Amino acid sequence: MSIFALLWGLLWYPNWAAEKNAKNFCSRIEPGSDISLAIVKFEREISKSSALHYGSSKQKEHVFIFKGFMFDKAYCIVVEDANNKVVAKNSFMQYD
Repeated sequence: MSIFALLWGLLWYPNWAAEKNAKNFCSRIEPGSDISLAIVKFEREISKSSALHYGSSKQKEHVFIFKGFMFDKAYCIVVEDANNKVVAKNSFMQYD
């Protein structure tokens, strides 16, 4: 029984951690702030732990991906305006 519980914990924990990291990262981005500051913070602190970022100011959307178990991922999506200021953000978990 304990082996089953251990295996379940090893499968569940990566998704829980990815979702928590995405929510924490998104919550620290202030509406109206410059998106470049969030990108620099992401690259310094978080991307070392197998997280990804894509998007550009031309697209007006930045996606920060936090890897979970296998193909599961947590996302933090940030939308910016013409002045590169954050206007919307959302975090969610994508289970595959």
